[in-house]
Amino acid sequence: MHKLSLVLLFFLSAIVVFAQVIDPDFAPKILRASNGYTITVQPDDKLLVVSQTRGYINDKPADFLSRLLENGSLDSTFQYPKQLNNSPFVVKIQKDGKILIGGNFKDLSGQYVGSLLRLLPNGSLDPTFNVLKNEPFTINGIAILPNQKILLLGNEFQNTTLYQVQLLSKDGIPAPNFKSIEFKQDANGSANSVTAVGVQSNNELIIAGTDLNIGTLTQSVFRLDSIGKVDLNFNPRPKSVSNFTIQNMAILPDGTLGFLAGDGNNVSVFDRDGKAVATFYLFNEQAFLHRASSNSFLVLGQRGYEVFANGTYRDLPTITANGFVLGAAEQSGNRLAITGGFTTIGNNFRAGLARLNGGNTTPFSIDFNFSGGLYSEGIVRDIFVQKDGKLIVGGFFHQINGKQATHITRLLPSGEIDPSFNPFMASFGRSVYKIRQQSNGNLVIGSDRAPSLFGGELNGLSLTNQDGYQISTLSFPYQGSVTSVPYLALDKLDKIYAGEGLAYSSNGKSGQEFFRLNANGTPDANLNQLYINSLFRFNGFELGADQKMLLFGQEMRYDNSDTTCLVKLLPSGARDQNFQFNFNKKAIALTAISLDTSFALVGGLIRNSFTSTTAFLLKLNQAGQSVTQFTPTITHTENNFPGISSLFNLPNGHILVSGVFNRYNNLPVRNNILIDKNGQFVRNFLPEMPNNSVYSTLANIDDKQIYLAGIFSAPNGAIGLIKVTDINTSTHSPKPSSLTKKGKIFPNPSTSETLYLELATKSRDAHFDYQICELASGKIMQSGRLPASSLATFNLKGLVDGAYLLRLMGQDWEESHVFTKTALP
Repeated sequence: MHKLSLVLLFFLSAIVVFAQVIDPDFAPKILRASNGYTITVQPDDKLLVVSQTRGYINDKPADFLSRLLENGSLDSTFQYPKQLNNSPFVVKIQKDGKILIGGNFKDLSGQYVGSLLRLLPNGSLDPTFNVLKNEPFTINGIAILPNQKILLLGNEFQNTTLYQVQLLSKDGIPAPNFKSIEFKQDANGSANSVTAVGVQSNNELIIAGTDLNIGTLTQSVFRLDSIGKVDLNFNPRPKSVSNFTIQNMAILPDGTLGFLAGDGNNVSVFDRDGKAVATFYLFNEQAFLHRASSNSFLVLGQRGYEVFANGTYRDLPTITANGFVLGAAEQSGNRLAITGGFTTIGNNFRAGLARLNGGNTTPFSIDFNFSGGLYSEGIVRDIFVQKDGKLIVGGFFHQINGKQATHITRLLPSGEIDPSFNPFMASFGRSVYKIRQQSNGNLVIGSDRAPSLFGGELNGLSLTNQDGYQISTLSFPYQGSVTSVPYLALDKLDKIYAGEGLAYSSNGKSGQEFFRLNANGTPDANLNQLYINSLFRFNGFELGADQKMLLFGQEMRYDNSDTTCLVKLLPSGARDQNFQFNFNKKAIALTAISLDTSFALVGGLIRNSFTSTTAFLLKLNQAGQSVTQFTPTITHTENNFPGISSLFNLPNGHILVSGVFNRYNNLPVRNNILIDKNGQFVRNFLPEMPNNSVYSTLANIDDKQIYLAGIFSAPNGAIGLIKVTDINTSTHSPKPSSLTKKGKIFPNPSTSETLYLELATKSRDAHFDYQICELASGKIMQSGRLPASSLATFNLKGLVDGAYLLRLMGQDWEESHVFTKTALP
């Protein structure tokens, strides 16, 4: 048994306060186009859209399933059930307006809810529906018969894939005379692959796929009646290619069938009895076929076609998409709403959601009055602060504060877009990785690369003026195949160091190039080494103040050296032979580095197996030898792979460590922490940020303020980019007693190794920080952040017997309590 002895102490002497805060006035909302899975039209022409994740419709927060008004804006009167924590795969609307959703639904705790649910028109769960509970199966196909019965397609993935077709009443009760039909894939995963279900009438049910077996029959398409009897006179055979499945199916009101099969270019049309009408080879990529009107189908991908029931078709170049169209739904007035994974339709920006006008006698065209768009958190990969305080921001995004901004833009200090910066700098498909500015103000930008040049757009490595104009694409001094330039640095002479890091080769040259250009973009012939012969990849480089460079990665060979994961280069590009990094773990990926003139920190992960990794953080001296006193232990106690993704030197001498981990030297932490240069834990960094926040880059303003960017949503509403103020620790005396909150701490009477903490009055702060330290040494044993108005509990089972200090820290107050943990006699 243990007991807790408590002594209250309040320190009036000077105390250290940690007060990094997010600037509430700097809150840019940086979003990227997201994917829509399916789209459905209600009887009143409103649209139900399923998005890939919880995200945004334009710039307003939206759930997995949202409803749009006529113009594409979000309908706030529809609310997807908050207890469901994933999206539907398919949505259908019954005649009475109730909404069927199919998938495999889990609640917020991860518990299974059901595979088929029904929602009321306002989005709440319908308690009168017989929920289908078949946890192994995911419902991915629903068709509603004219008599409102429900035809379902589900699948289960285990050693082989099992498909099941069921028929239910309109309220979810299994149809008494219809026996579920199962299709089990063969070992090659080709035969018995079911793609779609549909209906032609109350008594004509269609099942489509590849090499489906029912009894002794093998067909691509079957027609069944309402009790599951096969129509032996029905056997359409869509044109396909060996080992390719039927991709999808659509049925017109008169029963005409359309199929997209084979490699995605084969379109087949059959009449309602399965007799061939026409077959076309329509060149396309990432294509899907949909019902477009009462007498036509639409094939949409990177090209668009309208295919008619009479066996003719027409090319529709004005609605070609740069991705796949997963869902389509007819609205009144010959309009077709579409959703999927695309950012352009007919070279017009559309974020996963668009509407087309036309059909029948008029070719489809884009409806520019429809302004809906699906978005998720943007990716900010790099930021550069100019001398005037403006920020150049690059990454993968399409919208900032409701205005279009593609992959790179410049922000005013307020976070709004600077209209003087070239808004047409990057294409929709080529994202930005690095931004650097030369002494004359010109920008050097590393981005994705296209196989051909496009006037006025980024292309791999580009040089622009300070406002993003006068672009020239810089030449690559080698023959390797380069797809992007994610690694970029400038030296004191504005020379350009760039590299790719991906494993391609051409004409005997490695595509994992590292090279140097002069300030004007011409190759620098003085660099001794132009490429890395890497067995795997290099992950980047860091240029030091002494113009020496560290290149880091996974199993590299530089200048015919032995395999290593870290090399140091002299300014000439030759390897520094005085730097010898010896690390006996070959399965290593260095993912971060922090450098000054006296030491380097390197971090990353070691892959122990396909299901296990170990995070590490090392301190190296100038010779590349590991400092043995610096040996922190970094772990993640959940299923995530632990690893270090970023290291940042802060002006106050602390180091910001970001990655995936929740324990540092056995202390509970939250992925982003501050340490000192000896590896000692200082504190959690911005603990109010979400657990999944990922910081990919940092830009400094001065010794009190920094910008952090990456993938996250911040508490102040910012997305992907925040300003952090008061980054230095400060020393001050407590505020007047009227601002000091005295708390209460006492043992849990029923559990002897637990403490309760309750503040005497409600703090004006939303949260407060706490630390539990050894009283003698000051070593921090536990730390975190808690809601200020709650009754907090502290589990002390991990503490050995002894005296401890509990520190409570708010914005303008701090109090401390001393307690001892001792064993009962």
